[in-house]
Amino acid sequence: MPAPIVEQLLNGLKVQCADGTVVSCRPLPLGDAMAILDCWDQLADKTLTDKIRAAARITICRRFAKTYPQLADHISTGDVETLVPGFFWGRTGAMVMSEAPATGTPSGASTSPSGATSPT
Repeated sequence: MPAPIVEQLLNGLKVQCADGTVVSCRPLPLGDAMAILDCWDQLADKTLTDKIRAAARITICRRFAKTYPQLADHISTGDVETLVPGFFWGRTGAMVMSEAPATGTPSGASTSPSGATSPT
């Protein structure tokens, strides 16, 4: 089960390796996720040849190792297939920004309290 979103945002996705090492990783960037997903579809397609499926598996492992080099000494290529699905649901906290409400007063507007007149 993925970590709660607040924990992911603060600490990254935590991976506990078989050797006991715990590594915090940033969520899978969208470009890497799309490249891995393309290969994942080939890997899952049982109608393709073993050679094509093996090439897809190798490509996934290479992309994962490039994206998460801190895991390279602690996991095997077989671990990558188990880890990838959990990384797909990690979040970075990105959001669409809305325009900030205007503050202050419009140019030339009175700053006197309501009902009072300005001395100038």
